[in-house]
Amino acid sequence: MTDADNLPPSLTFTLVTIPTKGILRLGSTTLYTDATFTQANINNHNLHFIPDADVIGTDGFTFTVFDGLDWTVPPTHSFAITITEVNDPPREHHKRTLDINEGILKSFLMTGWRSGTRRVTLQ
Repeated sequence: MTDADNLPPSLTFTLVTIPTKGILRLGSTTLYTDATFTQANINNHNLHFIPDADVIGTDGFTFTVFDGLDWTVPPTHSFAITITEVNDPPREHHKRTLDINEGILKSFLMTGWRSGTRRVTLQ
């Protein structure tokens, strides 16, 4: 955001609503409604969105901007976030062994973390 009358460090953002599918952090501090951050925080890459595990879709937050003298018009602004799916590696929850005799077709059901349920056939 820019302000013709003020330098970026003087712009202060106040959260009106927070994301529902993740958290906003300023450095290592989680931000909640009414928390503030500055344009300098944004420019220095100190503001981060961390999505909840296994979430895809859209999220966002709303905020107000104050330049030290005036509030912006319109008073509330929105920031949209698109969360894209990543291919998380499967994780094994339970180690189990399965003995299979040579020449026998054996199938079993394997449920993996994040990837759902998949049928695997060993030959």
